[in-house]
Amino acid sequence: MRAMYPTHPKAATTEQETVSVSEASPDAGAPPGKPWRNALPLSLLIAAATAAFCGIVIHPRAFVVAAVIAAILLLGYLLPWLTVRRMRGQMTFPRRRGQVGRKLKVELRLRNPWLWAVHGLVVRGEWGGVSKRAADSARLVIPRLPPWRETLLLRTILPQRRGVFPLDPPTIASSFPFGLLTVRRRLTTVGQVVVWPELVPLPPSRDGLRSRSYGELIDDQRVGTVGEIRGTRPYVAGESLRRVHWRQTARHGRLIVCERSAPARHGVQVLLETAPEVHQGPAGEATLEAAISIAASLAAAMVDTGIRASLVFERHRAFEAESRAGLAPALDALARLHADHGTPLRHLLENPEYRAFDHGTQLIVTTKAGMQRLGSHSLGADNRYHFFLVDADGQSDGKGGEPRIANSAVVHLIPVNDPGHRQLHKAWKELACGI
Repeated sequence: MRAMYPTHPKAATTEQETVSVSEASPDAGAPPGKPWRNALPLSLLIAAATAAFCGIVIHPRAFVVAAVIAAILLLGYLLPWLTVRRMRGQMTFPRRRGQVGRKLKVELRLRNPWLWAVHGLVVRGEWGGVSKRAADSARLVIPRLPPWRETLLLRTILPQRRGVFPLDPPTIASSFPFGLLTVRRRLTTVGQVVVWPELVPLPPSRDGLRSRSYGELIDDQRVGTVGEIRGTRPYVAGESLRRVHWRQTARHGRLIVCERSAPARHGVQVLLETAPEVHQGPAGEATLEAAISIAASLAAAMVDTGIRASLVFERHRAFEAESRAGLAPALDALARLHADHGTPLRHLLENPEYRAFDHGTQLIVTTKAGMQRLGSHSLGADNRYHFFLVDADGQSDGKGGEPRIANSAVVHLIPVNDPGHRQLHKAWKELACGI
């Protein structure tokens, strides 16, 4: 976007600031939280009328007070209107993807057409605030805008809810200097940003998860570390000494290591239940968001470990990935997932992708209600199941249990209020490291 005043010696300036998106303030829209703002203009008007009456009845000097109050009223209503009336601006998201809890850059181009500096501007938008009930309103405060030029403002927001933002065009508002009147004007928006759910960093897995997830499925055509010995070769710096073939080393006088068969690329399947009936009650939204975050974090940890992950949360569809880049379509779909359009677990278990997944580990993310609704549904005898149950009532106390509900199914309780994700880390260690 070219400068709007190309002949001005300082046609464009750049400012940078980091802003954390937080709960919507009471004055983000209508002022229900500050009723004094509605009463202040009326109070000033009554004061001006009283001063004018005193000037007529008592002394003419009271007219000075009435004039001052009238000037305050005029300035409080006229200046915000003049400030925003000719203001133009544009908001751009340089990156098309973001993540809950990670900073996201925003570019603002604002033009101040006046010969004086403008103060007290506020840009409001819906870009992933703390709660849906707060209308996701967040504020980017611009203390001062230089006169007669276009200014490029670089801001950083912190999304705290998944989704596609902004939901509506952002607005620029001014109530400077007295807050008597708030005047708004819409800004143009270039593009949208897809905010992924929170991905909890999980430590890399050891060989325990890899061997358990692949079972006995060995590929004799590929070289690996878990199958039968296929041959020997010279040692490469950095390899584990456990692979050294000491007899061959003593015979040849140099380090010789064993080559083994690689496991077949079978992987781990993560099933996420998003049905509204299992995410009900006051904490329904919290349990759904926690379940989405847990499933996405487990899938990301799998691909980081080098295991092929299959994420299933829609009927007749599965997202398979072998890397973080391959996981992007699944995270995009999770960001766009609507709370009212979830899929029950019993439908996920009827997927052809689930039926075709045999002899591997399956992670099922749901709630206690979801596990109870599953009942005696056949899970299959050959697979290994780990249930990650989001508990809305439990608190993270550091105690974990593994009550078995089937021959090869283990339950991990993950409370919604889990500071530092301690229980999720513990469940991951139990799954990945066999602790």
